[in-house]
Amino acid sequence: MHSRTALGWRRVTARALLTGLLVVGCAAPRPAPTVTPPVVPTTPEAPAVSPGSDLPAPLSIPPDELETQSLFRFQVAGPDVDAGFRLTLRLENRDRFQLQAVDPVGRALWTLDADGDAVLWLEHRDRRVCRFDRDIELPGLSMGEFPVAALPALLLGGLPVRPGAPPRVQVEGDARHLDLLDDGGRHWTATYRAGKLLRWTLWRGAVPGVGDPAAQLRRDPPWWILVDRRQDLEIRWRRVVREALAAPPSTPEIPEGYGAEGCPSAI
Repeated sequence: MHSRTALGWRRVTARALLTGLLVVGCAAPRPAPTVTPPVVPTTPEAPAVSPGSDLPAPLSIPPDELETQSLFRFQVAGPDVDAGFRLTLRLENRDRFQLQAVDPVGRALWTLDADGDAVLWLEHRDRRVCRFDRDIELPGLSMGEFPVAALPALLLGGLPVRPGAPPRVQVEGDARHLDLLDDGGRHWTATYRAGKLLRWTLWRGAVPGVGDPAAQLRRDPPWWILVDRRQDLEIRWRRVVREALAAPPSTPEIPEGYGAEGCPSAI
């Protein structure tokens, strides 16, 4: 993992996603978000097995989601923020996609353009432009670094990790409970039913069943709800529009006056 990129990404994106939203949100404190107790496999000594054909691979995107564009509505709640924004995902494939966030009245917050490992980030309120060619941190969260492809996978209800080894799987009726370490050594558990992700938990420690949850995602239709336990932050989103992508996303032009000051590396 690359600490310099991680630290820089946190400085750039956390302010854009959270602090910037205070302009249109209410800064009244919120109670700590509630979370569903995670399912932890009871047989961590079981041999690692293939998840089976009924389970999607981590970081995978359903084929019918490719070449589509979707509009999501987000709500962010925590001790210092209570706000919302809209996010558009233009998805050609797992490696080529674009994200654009606007506030409730349509003002641009940020744009992220990904083409393989190359990422262009425009933070519109601070008129900043940055380029990344490494793993990044998920915007505004304290979960560590992830591959860029984790962003659409997370939005569409996938597991946003690269496994470091085949996961252990426990079968319980029509449910499948996964236990795995990602390629950065972080410990995850996840539950699927009928091939669909229901929830996952990222643990603070790498030992199965030991430690507290660092972050949790669960499905509460029509919402996906992500809780960052370290920041008492709850982010929920739902898709309100999905349609075919008319053309591949084009790399955005850098507006005049945007600079790289404050980026983790020079543009």
